[in-house]
Amino acid sequence: MRIGFIVDILNEEYQISVLRGMKMFAKQNNIELVCFQYENFIDNVLLNCLPKKEFFSLDGVIVLTSVVQDRMIVKNFESLKNTFGNIHFVSVGQELQGVPSIISESKKSMYELLNHLIEEHSYKNILFLSGRTSHQDNIVREEAFIRTMEKFKAEKKVNLYKIIRGEYTEESAIRALTIFDEANHKQKFDAIVCANDNMAIGVNKYLKMYKTNSFTENCAITGFDDVPQAKFEHPSLTTVRQPMEEMGKRAVQIMCNLINGQNVNAVEVVDSDFVIRASCGCSEEKKEDVKSLISQNRYMQYQYLYSEKLLRMINQMGQQLNSVLSVQEMRQFIDRNLDSINVSNFCILSFMEDKDGVGKYVYPIYVRKDNKMIEQFYSVPKTLISDFCNFFFDWKESYVSNFLMLGKDSTGIIFYQADDFLHPYICSFSVNIAQTILRLKTREEDFKYAETLEKEVLNRTKEIIESNKKRIEVEEQILKISEAERLRFSTDLHDDICQRLAGISMLCRSYSNRNAPIEKSEMIELATLISDTLQRTRQYAHNSFPVELENLGLNHSINNLCASFENQTGIKCVYEWEVLNEIEFNNLQKLNIFRIIQEALHNVLKHSKATQVDVKIFEEKNYILVIVKDNGVGFSDVVESDDEDKNATTQDDVEDLSFKQVSKGIGLTSMQYRADQINASFKIKKNKPCGTCVELKVFPH
Repeated sequence: MRIGFIVDILNEEYQISVLRGMKMFAKQNNIELVCFQYENFIDNVLLNCLPKKEFFSLDGVIVLTSVVQDRMIVKNFESLKNTFGNIHFVSVGQELQGVPSIISESKKSMYELLNHLIEEHSYKNILFLSGRTSHQDNIVREEAFIRTMEKFKAEKKVNLYKIIRGEYTEESAIRALTIFDEANHKQKFDAIVCANDNMAIGVNKYLKMYKTNSFTENCAITGFDDVPQAKFEHPSLTTVRQPMEEMGKRAVQIMCNLINGQNVNAVEVVDSDFVIRASCGCSEEKKEDVKSLISQNRYMQYQYLYSEKLLRMINQMGQQLNSVLSVQEMRQFIDRNLDSINVSNFCILSFMEDKDGVGKYVYPIYVRKDNKMIEQFYSVPKTLISDFCNFFFDWKESYVSNFLMLGKDSTGIIFYQADDFLHPYICSFSVNIAQTILRLKTREEDFKYAETLEKEVLNRTKEIIESNKKRIEVEEQILKISEAERLRFSTDLHDDICQRLAGISMLCRSYSNRNAPIEKSEMIELATLISDTLQRTRQYAHNSFPVELENLGLNHSINNLCASFENQTGIKCVYEWEVLNEIEFNNLQKLNIFRIIQEALHNVLKHSKATQVDVKIFEEKNYILVIVKDNGVGFSDVVESDDEDKNATTQDDVEDLSFKQVSKGIGLTSMQYRADQINASFKIKKNKPCGTCVELKVFPH
């Protein structure tokens, strides 16, 4: 039989005492018990509903509702079932609908305590330091306080009572009294009744530390719960003793009966006892045996000294953990220090992400079993938490868990076996462990990020080098293109214009040397020759820079280019323009589109032996497509390549050629360079069955 026990945090005696009673009964009856601490779970959030039945094979869950009520959905049976699954439940401290509950009787004890203060000591002005308004125990005690005070006030035995609130801790009590003392200047209270012993201890410290205008010099103080420290306060604390260990034992017994199918009472009430000591104004020696008190005081002193030693040790361990630089170093450090505090079984599990969420899979960061570190799990990326627990839990003693929290996030969980007085210290140590795990994780991520950056820098450097190399190659090609253009232009001028001008010059000289008059036909011949030369000169000027691009636009300029090409070469040139007028090209796009078409037509004339060439410009979804396609012989200088798009056919019945597959002449390099200048896509394709297609995709502004 395996039972889970849900608490807030084992750093104070109330919860440890209940756990102690459970452990005693569980050990006597061979019951497996595991305690889960849920201190930092807020907004009703549980880590994927841990503890799930399938994770730990739990037969039932006992919830210390008096301390976790504000942190989890524990209002009724359905909420518990939704949280932990369809298993048996028992509530300790609060009465829950549909759940067998064990509660402590508080009303009678509160009445006895107040009756003692008023009837025995005649206190008239009483302050009640209450707890949270949502806490059920506090609601019961506060209602009992108000009813009793109203009764005595009606009998004129009480002049004044007032209620202020704390958070059940010494610090909250000191803070509440400070605020109250600053605001109150009229009444003096002669007794302070506290909702628990921790706040009563805080009140005692406050009255010793500060001069106050709100309380009498010998103001009485009372608590509730009777924690071990209560009897060793000075003066010893008058309080109400709750049988916490007994409640823990009976909770496990009720759970056993439920699991075995026996009927149990819906609610069991455990009586509490009013304990009179010195803080209410009574003589301590009359109420308890002096020798017993001396013996207990010596034991308390020993416990205090040992606690101080443990606290220093835990602080040192936390400080030293900050210096470890790896998980392996952290394991060795924890293993050494667990020897010093006599913890034989201890493990640290990191939660792993999975498609089912967080919590099902874990990575064992550190495993210690029977005083030995177990390393077999460290090489496994992740393991089911249920499989790990079946290996780790031997159930000779009960186990305790604590979530490793950083803010609202849980990075993992620890399980351990330890003496009861070690729980608060292990809780503190778990915070250091969580911070160390986060620090090492962050450090590892920083190293990986640095490596990634270094690789990116190397790759970027390589890219820059390659880019510079390509840039140099492009610049060389541009220079070659420029020189070739100059050479072609100068050759055309020399071979054509200059020859024509030389002929005109010679003809004019011959006419000037003649004595006979020049015939009309001769003048017509001379004028025709001059007119042809002028036309040729204009054509060369147009080829150097198409002035009509700015005046007439791209469509008209390309139309003139195609018409001129057909007239001069005899190759039929079919031109189509299917672009909406509202689409505009910038000047750079116009010039480079024109030049690419011009170069493509030049290549058709020079290489293709074609009888027809088609120039088409039309609009697609988000770009303009320019196509120059001929029916000539195609490329004969194709370089073989393994490029996967070499054999790909398109809907236009053409085959793509990688730019690598075509030997790079100056003309093709120029076309590619111009396409890059306007961020256009440039392709050369093979027509089927013959010819070549130049394709340009332009994205207009």
